Amino acid sequence: METLYLKREDIDPDKYILIPGTREFISEREMYKGENFDFEDSHEALEEDKLWMPPAELFMPFVRDARRAARGELILSTGEGKSLSEERTKDLSRYLSSDYNGGVFTWLNNAFQKGRGYRDLDVEIRQRRIGVDIMLRRSPLERTAEEGHVDFFFNSQGFPTKKSEKQDFMSGNNFYFFELEKNSVVWLYADSEGLGLVCSRGPSILRESLGVFACTEGAVC
Repeated sequence: METLYLKREDIDPDKYILIPGTREFISEREMYKGENFDFEDSHEALEEDKLWMPPAELFMPFVRDARRAARGELILSTGEGKSLSEERTKDLSRYLSSDYNGGVFTWLNNAFQKGRGYRDLDVEIRQRRIGVDIMLRRSPLERTAEEGHVDFFFNSQGFPTKKSEKQDFMSGNNFYFFELEKNSVVWLYADSEGLGLVCSRGPSILRESLGVFACTEGAVC
């Protein structure tokens, strides 16, 4: 099996984790916290650093895999090609599901527009900017669960498909999925009340606590 590494002189590879099953590395913690960046500001800051914002199809399975890794079901690796320590793995899982270390409040790279998919919506993913043009990947929204607590089962776009039998938050086992709305973007939070995926807010929200995870591609060396 090939080993992927993160080989960029401007990035500490130990601070990035390989997303299982992909060639993408993701930062261990959010970036730009306290900068008061909205959705567009966050994209632009990442692009300036030659990074990109993860969409739900990458990030939500990563949250699930961090939980599995904390249970010893798989091993995560860093950009150095080394196994993530047990302590850091458990810290990551707690960080992504509670208010541990301040919790998570992060943009995800998805927007919903009127379209041909489920609930008459399409999903957009921003791929890159070329000059003044923003390149988008757009596809019809696949079927999702209804609003409520949901299990860690996802469609290919990273949105949940199965409601929890018990509609109570169970840390590490489910999360709250908010109603999908047209002209909204996506963000995820983890705090003392649990984990939530929000798909019903506009892109211009400004909060100092709202940051973003960064992604970059690895290489075989």
